[in-house]
Amino acid sequence: MADDKELEAFFAAARADVAVPDAALLDRIAAEGRALQPAPRPQVGSGPAPGHARRGGGGFRGLLGGIGGWPVLGGLVTAGLAGLWLGLSDTGGVSGYVYGAASDGWLYGPADVVALAVTEEGI
Repeated sequence: MADDKELEAFFAAARADVAVPDAALLDRIAAEGRALQPAPRPQVGSGPAPGHARRGGGGFRGLLGGIGGWPVLGGLVTAGLAGLWLGLSDTGGVSGYVYGAASDGWLYGPADVVALAVTEEGI
């Protein structure tokens, strides 16, 4: 216990002695960080091309531009079709496999896993 009190005195002294960097050091660090940042690039495709009038953005073109273009639309269609296929397909084979594994005794519940984990031999 005496050692703890002596250590606590050292810890209290260390907490009281807070090292604060001076403003010149912080300014140099900030200037170096600003020098390393890349220059901003102009936005590509943010407006109509020079000399061309802007067309109406309604309908399909407006929707396509709003979601991010053709690559995003392709991903949405793919994900939608995959979800439709998984929803409509027969999963009886998977269910039968899982239920068969449970009846075989090699599929353990949470209590069994904990019991096996605390034993010396495990599985």
